[in-house]
Amino acid sequence: MNREGNVVAREHSLAGIEAPSTPAWRGACAFVGADGARWYAWVTYAPTRDGARLAPTWLTFAASHERRRLSPIPAEWHSASGEGLDDLRRAAVVEPSSL
Repeated sequence: MNREGNVVAREHSLAGIEAPSTPAWRGACAFVGADGARWYAWVTYAPTRDGARLAPTWLTFAASHERRRLSPIPAEWHSASGEGLDDLRRAAVVEPSSL
């Protein structure tokens, strides 16, 4: 987040975090959280019950030390400011594997 509170970058490749093989990754956002960490946010897709297609399932937030999930996905998350993304990140549930 810059001094005006805007998202640092909307990046196509995010260093240090394994990129999922979904089109949504191309719309990932990078921002600096209130904790000082660089966070990335993207939509994660999972198979539908019939397994025939992928559907947007949750919003993933990832930093080098932690991952979080937020569901349902807020409709306008991709246009949120850095502060707005950080608010969503803090509302998200920490993934057990990142504890």
